[in-house]
Amino acid sequence: MGFSRRIQRLTGLLAALILLTCIGVATYNFTHSLWAELRPVVEQIINSYDAMAPEITIQNGVATTQAEQPFFIETKSKDVVLVIDTREERQKDALDYFRDKKAGAVLTRKSLIVKNEQRIQEISLTDAPNMVVNSKTLRAAFEQYEPLAYRLASGILLIYFTVAKVFQVLIFALLGLLVGRAFQLDVSYGGFVKLAIVALIPAVLLDVLYGSTGRLSSGVGAYVGLYLFMMGGMILDLYLTRTVEPPAQMEL
Repeated sequence: MGFSRRIQRLTGLLAALILLTCIGVATYNFTHSLWAELRPVVEQIINSYDAMAPEITIQNGVATTQAEQPFFIETKSKDVVLVIDTREERQKDALDYFRDKKAGAVLTRKSLIVKNEQRIQEISLTDAPNMVVNSKTLRAAFEQYEPLAYRLASGILLIYFTVAKVFQVLIFALLGLLVGRAFQLDVSYGGFVKLAIVALIPAVLLDVLYGSTGRLSSGVGAYVGLYLFMMGGMILDLYLTRTVEPPAQMEL
């Protein structure tokens, strides 16, 4: 009996446990790799805030600063503008800073206005908590909320990978079924689902390997390529170990 046929004999519970393990490993690997990339960026922003921007006080929904205004925060792109202008008389003219700019943000006295391409959104400071924004307070906030943010990101990614991996298994099982029918393999769709679940293991481990090098994933090409290679190998194994009935003998 071939390896693929042994996989088909797995119980539904064991197959489900393998799939859940793959989902869990994929979620942890991506979350860990993502956090490893984001954390240094956040740390850099916090450490350099005092050198880049003035201290901002938000009290009762009103933002103020002691710096000379308008205060332009330096950006690497000419198409992006970041401005602090909390002067009351400039509240209505904040959109002027977005002229000829594709993106940016303007902090006014009572709101934060954000532009992304052609979309402009105004976020009121009315419900903002009273705070002072500088490197020290940003670091305290980051240390306080980092565990919560990590858990939230893990939860969102867990939902994503659950949907994504189940979808991948169902699609690859369907492809396997179509190929199996072409080669006259007597294998049910449920059997191909089990094969697709086991074939998922090397693809997930490939992502883990890439994650250990600091990359988020192995890339769609390598992932799908390995998945197809595993499924193809299993289908070939099924074909080579198929039971061929001898032709019926004609009685004279």
